[in-house]
Amino acid sequence: MSIHKLICPSCGSNHIVKNGTIHNKKQKYQCQNCQRQFVENSQRDYISNETKELIDKLK
Repeated sequence: MSIHKLICPSCGSNHIVKNGTIHNKKQKYQCQNCQRQFVENSQRDYISNETKELIDKLK
């Protein structure tokens, strides 16, 4: 088991508390310094230009 400290992506503070979960059960956190909320390792899967072109062709 590894223990690591979370850092606020907005202000860089390490004063972080758990703050519920999002729709897919990922843990939400809140920075006690700047009050911003974030999800650890959140990544968005963007649609590639190739896929967008294919979608446009199918319309």
